Amino acid sequence: MKLDTLYTERLILRQFSKEDLEDYTAIMTNPQVTCFLGTGKEKTPEDVRQVLIHFQNCLDKNGFGVWAVVLKESGKLIGHCGFLPLENGEDVELLYAFDPSSWGKKIASEAACICLDYAKKNYLWDFVYALAYPENTASIRVLEKLGFSPDEKVLCFGKLLNHFSYKL
Repeated sequence: MKLDTLYTERLILRQFSKEDLEDYTAIMTNPQVTCFLGTGKEKTPEDVRQVLIHFQNCLDKNGFGVWAVVLKESGKLIGHCGFLPLENGEDVELLYAFDPSSWGKKIASEAACICLDYAKKNYLWDFVYALAYPENTASIRVLEKLGFSPDEKVLCFGKLLNHFSYKL
């Protein structure tokens, strides 16, 4: 299965390709990025390769997935944004991660906004959820600006994380 390509003023959200592995590995092995993802542990290049396989497997199984986020102006891969099933297998999580060079530029908000718009038009979900480490205040601000509502904290990946919900 293939993801549709999405466009914003500054971004292209497209399916990951094999050519993305090197640049994506550089982003996803950066401890500044990984400290707020999943278990918070650093990732190896093999871990990153497995993440990309997982993204494709989830897309094939569920019909939704995670886009590569590329700067329109330069074609540079700067991160990912999209949807994966949560551990319970029923709910859907919005997730994103970006190279630190793109932080503070509203890239996460722009990418997440187009993903949510796409979900409203293409999926029959009532809600989308998001998780954030309590100390990841930048991500929490993004979620709040997008209209996510804070719920109770949840234990996930062995960590107590903030849980947010968004009504589509």
